[in-house]
Amino acid sequence: MKTGIPLAVSFYLGFSVYILLMFVFGQSGIRSTAALRDHYSVLEQNIEDLRDIGAYLQLRRDTLLDDPAEARKLARSLGYFYEDEIRLILPDTEARISHTLGRAIRSYLPSTADQPLFRAIGVVFGSISFTGIFFLSRKHQ
Repeated sequence: MKTGIPLAVSFYLGFSVYILLMFVFGQSGIRSTAALRDHYSVLEQNIEDLRDIGAYLQLRRDTLLDDPAEARKLARSLGYFYEDEIRLILPDTEARISHTLGRAIRSYLPSTADQPLFRAIGVVFGSISFTGIFFLSRKHQ
């Protein structure tokens, strides 16, 4: 019976350490929840960027459908000409316009909580606390 109380206390302390580690570092812990919240805000920003790009492309398509001169200008910039046209290239007159269409969308990778490691830490902490409590209780008797 003398080892029962220290054993119960050390089991409780080891389990408490394990639960605390899982609460902070586990897959549903505080750190993972914060990372998921950050990823959610990045995805919201990506959605807004894609909406803006969609609106720009829709406007560009409407412009190309409604304005034949704009369509010819775009075709010439892509290298398409009428058969009787002659292409003259003057230095430093090429338009250097580039459009970035959104950012790379990366998938969310949750942090991998190492549960066996947390369990081992809890067991080691419980064993150390059992040893300490057991020897302290024997010392006082």
